[in-house]
Amino acid sequence: MACFYGSENRYQHLNKRIAKVTTLIWLGWMFVIYFIVFIQLLKNNFSFANLLANILIFGPIYLFVEYQFRKERSTLYKFAKGIRGEKNVYSILKSLPDDFIIWRDYKQKDWSTDIDFIIIGPTGIFSIEVKSHKGEITMGTNVLLRNGKPFEKDILFQAKSGSILLTDFLRSRNIYLPEIQSIIVFSNKNIEIHFGLKPINGIFVIGAGWLVELIQKDMNKGILTIDQIEQVKRSLSKVV
Repeated sequence: MACFYGSENRYQHLNKRIAKVTTLIWLGWMFVIYFIVFIQLLKNNFSFANLLANILIFGPIYLFVEYQFRKERSTLYKFAKGIRGEKNVYSILKSLPDDFIIWRDYKQKDWSTDIDFIIIGPTGIFSIEVKSHKGEITMGTNVLLRNGKPFEKDILFQAKSGSILLTDFLRSRNIYLPEIQSIIVFSNKNIEIHFGLKPINGIFVIGAGWLVELIQKDMNKGILTIDQIEQVKRSLSKVV
């Protein structure tokens, strides 16, 4: 089995916990409004006039609170899906042989973003961005589309940024190796992608089921030597 370093994405776990607490707070306020309105109606024998007054007073407040609750709940689901997606990819990567080294949630202190997985082995270096979306993935004008619409952010740029950060970091330590391969992996089973193992603008866009095959496809070429792999391992082990 491949050798792993690092841990699960701390950013996603932190934001999941924050979203969970915030969701519960807004849900609590919804129950408070329900309780206040019920007490007011009970005091006035559920009269129509009192019901109308409570709707006028508390209706807008309740709608605002409900909107915030739904918004936070959606955020909670998003981070929960992201965590599950990275766990799925981690499980798949465990099938790689022991001459591969993998970092999870890698980030240097001066980096603006992290890399979900970095893989180093005989077939090269790979920078992996995991996405948990579902739907059909196609290519638009230099951007990926999901069900015909652009993503909320340019994930091609995001994936390439990770490999550029990693390349610059290694070069700052006088390590010059073949180009780092950028990969976007969609972990959701309900994903439809037709690119195969052809890169899109220099980036591979694949479903999780293709990941191990892509990483091992040049296994016989020996792109990196054992010494080069060890050199990269020592450099990445030092977080500065």
